[in-house]
Amino acid sequence: MNRASVVISILMATTALAQPDQSGDLQTYMLANYHQFAQETNKSKPLFEQLKNKPFSPYMFKGYLPYLLSVQNYQEIVKNIPALDKLYAQDIEIQQIVAQALQKTGNRSLATQRMIALNKKFPENQEIAFEVVKLHIEQNEYPQALKTIDELLNTSPKKPNNFIFYFLKSQICLQQGNKLDALKQTRLCLELCPKFDKAWLLYATLKEQAGRLEEAIKGYTNFLETTSDNRDRNLEKHLLELVLKEQTKSLIKVILQYHKII
Repeated sequence: MNRASVVISILMATTALAQPDQSGDLQTYMLANYHQFAQETNKSKPLFEQLKNKPFSPYMFKGYLPYLLSVQNYQEIVKNIPALDKLYAQDIEIQQIVAQALQKTGNRSLATQRMIALNKKFPENQEIAFEVVKLHIEQNEYPQALKTIDELLNTSPKKPNNFIFYFLKSQICLQQGNKLDALKQTRLCLELCPKFDKAWLLYATLKEQAGRLEEAIKGYTNFLETTSDNRDRNLEKHLLELVLKEQTKSLIKVILQYHKII
């Protein structure tokens, strides 16, 4: 089915569902979204502008806001906040766009308040929690950041993509000088995502600092095997020095096997 057929089918279906006085606006809205999806902003813009000038189009904002965000028209989003708060108070996507627009227009404090309020309302939402944690870390508010993470993890502790939150906890623990807890959180991170290279690097560093050279070597080796970055020759040299310091043939074999794989 070609693009024209898809549009015609959508318009026919939505027109059938719409009230007689709304069908024209609904068709315009669907067509605007179709062009936006096709990345034809020059075609979607006049259609959205046509809807914007209506007394009220109840189905406009759901597509119009992502469009405004894509063209970086943050002022227009901010201007519509009263209506958006009335209509979409429970809509996570819309409220995130509003917070982002506030931040982009210099209203950082208000944007932060909104994100924190959203996090309290939807503590299980990973994306919102991640943004709130970042905001707290930027302000050195580590207890608040940890609380936000723990509230999320308590809702789904074994969810695979929660690994990043355990890694964030390890970073916060390091900032607070707590290496033991940092190592614990790093292990939990690696349990959920064994191929997360940055966690292996942190694990290896902490083990080396603790004098556990054999485990440090394992961590550095896993990092080199999982990282997508260019091979770090300095790290390879350091790893070899650790192996020699440990003076065990089995550990030297790990390095040799790694280079054969590469």
